[in-house]
Amino acid sequence: MTRLLLPFLIAFFSFNFSGSVKAQPTLTAVNTNVQIGEYFPVYEFSVNNAVFNNALATGNNFTWNYSGLSGRSGSGIGVQYQPNLIIGNNPFPAANAVLNSFLKYDFIQTSNDSVSLLGHFNNFTEEVLRFSNPVKLLTYPFTYNSFFMDSFAGTGTSMGPIVNFGGYITVTGDGDGTLMLPIGTASNVLRVKSIKVTITNSSIDSTTILDWYLPGVHLPVLRVMKDSYFSANYSATTYEGYYLNHNTLGLKEELATQLNLQTFPNPATSEVTVQSYLKMPSEVKLLVTDALGKEVLHLKENVSASGNYSRKFDVSNLPKGVYLVRLKTADQVAVKKLLVQ
Repeated sequence: MTRLLLPFLIAFFSFNFSGSVKAQPTLTAVNTNVQIGEYFPVYEFSVNNAVFNNALATGNNFTWNYSGLSGRSGSGIGVQYQPNLIIGNNPFPAANAVLNSFLKYDFIQTSNDSVSLLGHFNNFTEEVLRFSNPVKLLTYPFTYNSFFMDSFAGTGTSMGPIVNFGGYITVTGDGDGTLMLPIGTASNVLRVKSIKVTITNSSIDSTTILDWYLPGVHLPVLRVMKDSYFSANYSATTYEGYYLNHNTLGLKEELATQLNLQTFPNPATSEVTVQSYLKMPSEVKLLVTDALGKEVLHLKENVSASGNYSRKFDVSNLPKGVYLVRLKTADQVAVKKLLVQ
């Protein structure tokens, strides 16, 4: 089975690595549920069996030292809601957010008491997973020693026949304390361990995910994952890991005000002007993507002076719909929605 993008999601904040007052970290809908328009840049790092086994260590008031990690910039994770544009007629009407990572999409439902996964679509393989019994990924409130177990079922399709699957997930708050990363040290972190077992008539897939959460961030600040697949003819174990780039953490459209980011006219039919204010000389990247995450504009330039920044681009040849205008400087990233009519 395809490994899903984000079993657990969390909300926007300004990353604070200072010595704050310790309190038991608790995840709630207010500080955890993802918001439309957010974008999370990540650094990916290599994981093997030894790294994974070391990551299992945990406890109360624990300190995890990952300050020596070396990572490369990976595909970020964006949050949107345009399911009918992603996969045709919307097969997941109860979804209220779509998570996009390099043309892989998770359709989720967030509420005041939980987060559930309703479906998954891989644009490369055309695989679609539909959960007739959605898998619950997180319940609120969730803190150290919290635990729940949930079952799920559904069907999967790709290039071959429809496959029925079922399984269960266990989620445990198995640690809290201090997390040391290359980007700094965070206190009051909650560690969440999830074990998801997916069973078909010919295979078993077991995924263990170790997530470190800082309440207020809409994504784990660190993730280490192990996936083991078994069938009669094939077996494999793979590992993954990432940590967040705190300089551009938790993009949502309100962040555009920090850069005074404006797009006009909006809605637009022809030429669009993007304006911002730069606090300092910086490399500037301007990226415009459609609902599928496909780039329609990518501009990079070095701006030698602070002050007003302005660029124009033409949208007259673009299909009608919603686009995201993303402006990145040396120390800020902001996103603005653009409607093309």
